Amino acid sequence: MYAAHLYEKSGVDITKLLVHKKKLEAKRLRKEKKEQKKAKKEAKKRAEEMLEAPELSDKEEKLAVAIVAEPELDPCCDSGLPKAVILDLSPVNFLDTVGLKTLRDIHRDYGDAGVKVLLSGCQSCVIENLEKGGFFNDKVTKAVLFSTVHDAVLHCQQGDTKEAMKGTHF
Repeated sequence: MYAAHLYEKSGVDITKLLVHKKKLEAKRLRKEKKEQKKAKKEAKKRAEEMLEAPELSDKEEKLAVAIVAEPELDPCCDSGLPKAVILDLSPVNFLDTVGLKTLRDIHRDYGDAGVKVLLSGCQSCVIENLEKGGFFNDKVTKAVLFSTVHDAVLHCQQGDTKEAMKGTHF
């Protein structure tokens, strides 16, 4: 219920976005395989021609041109998609396994869509419940915890810079 309400309020249809992302990835993989097959056929054809044709002079070798594909912009990066979702957990004083699973699912779904999920205002007992429930792992660290919503917003505005603001993380 909480997750569905969050999805509705954020304006992001996670299921549609993830399906679209998977389709784009499959399309990209098919395109790469097709290009690899084409390149392999061309290489084989060139090898056969090299055996039959006389050697090229140095001048002709310099004029040979290689075609390099330019990287495409990721079409799933929508400008209307939020960069982060900040959950204010200051009124929460207890977190059971259902709440923990809900937070884990929210973090997984939004993370797969490329949206950061940050938690702010967590009381110490909630942080302990998160630790005991195994919420934190290699992918989800305590760096998602902030003392206030303002600190989380400042972190988001800071962008992808490496230096973190002191005093914002627990």
